[in-house]
Amino acid sequence: MANLTLRGVPGALHGWLKQQAKRHHRSVNKEVIGLLEGVQRGRTVPSSENPEIKRAAIMDISRHCAALPVLDARPEEDILGYDADGIPESSWSSTHRR
Repeated sequence: MANLTLRGVPGALHGWLKQQAKRHHRSVNKEVIGLLEGVQRGRTVPSSENPEIKRAAIMDISRHCAALPVLDARPEEDILGYDADGIPESSWSSTHRR
């Protein structure tokens, strides 16, 4: 594996990278690699300071999910298993109701 050294990284950017790494439970090095791999694949990283960028990223994810094929034709209620009162239907909940 190759090594890469970055010099002159602005303090604010380094702080942001440290925050992101902590949030994702990984080292700053692994965070930078993950970000670069995402850019290589054409993904953008939403900036936590810019809600418009976040919204656009969420909308991209939403469009991607909406384009996925339907693998289960059952209605949502059947899949989730909630009764008319919003209580999960399971053997446990039906025997332990108050």
